[in-house]
Amino acid sequence: MNVKRNPAVLLLLLWISIGFCAAQNQEGLKVHYLGANHSLIQVVSPKKYLLLPVEEAAPEATVHVLVNNKAEQTFTVRLAMNRADYLVPFDLEQYKGKAVSFDIHTGNSRANVRDAMEDVCWNDIKLADIFDTANREEFRPLYHHTPLYGWMNDPNGMFYKDGEYHLYYQYNP
Repeated sequence: MNVKRNPAVLLLLLWISIGFCAAQNQEGLKVHYLGANHSLIQVVSPKKYLLLPVEEAAPEATVHVLVNNKAEQTFTVRLAMNRADYLVPFDLEQYKGKAVSFDIHTGNSRANVRDAMEDVCWNDIKLADIFDTANREEFRPLYHHTPLYGWMNDPNGMFYKDGEYHLYYQYNP
């Protein structure tokens, strides 16, 4: 087995070599603090969504999704440090019946694990079977287009064809 290419084996070796601190966060989640800027979240009892607390001003964190101890995908997200501006859902339905963990490397530059444990994201992250996409802003979407969640860039490529308006935009969930 090539240890350098298997993130699950690397995590296990890291746990053995430096030890780790674990905390039961919300119901169904277990957070392991592996270092000042490195954590592992285990989904113990899955639901439909993992709700990630996002703070616009926070540095990006790299999240590796581990399914049955194999890296399945990687994405970046601005996990909340001081306050959660909003929640973003990660759909867990595709991993039903599988062991799912999230290997997270934050860009928070924390000096030690104790400081990292204080970040808002670890208390606000949670599992849910529903995600509320109701838009409560007064002029949206009546005058302003808004995606269900996440961030969108300036609209482009707008046109009208065959009685229907079309709108394109860059989107980052």
